[in-house]
Amino acid sequence: MFLKYGWWQVSPAHDITELLTIMILNLAFPFACFTCEVNVLPDFQPNEYLFEKYKDKGEERWEIYAWAIRRIMCEQGGFQECNDSFKRKMEYENYMHFKTDEPPKYAPEYEFVSAANTGVNISPVDDISV
Repeated sequence: MFLKYGWWQVSPAHDITELLTIMILNLAFPFACFTCEVNVLPDFQPNEYLFEKYKDKGEERWEIYAWAIRRIMCEQGGFQECNDSFKRKMEYENYMHFKTDEPPKYAPEYEFVSAANTGVNISPVDDISV
């Protein structure tokens, strides 16, 4: 079984906003158009074929079983896999919650864009008349 949440106004994700803030926003909008889709999957009984064919997915049987369940849930729910470590996720969360000024040390293909490194002049507009 897995749950898939939907929303229109306030996302229930707390990866860039503190959990308390999200909870307050959720309670402030009693009809915030949230949905929760409950998906029940059939029982999954691992067998020797699974453990032999996918032995590269883990050293122990429970790791292979966990990998298979995760893959099934991602495929059936349309979720994108995230293979970042817990430490890396916490570094990102701390940065997004302004607990640290240093962006996390990601792989070179990720680049953090800010006004400082884009050369864009961000200043108040003096005259906004059309």
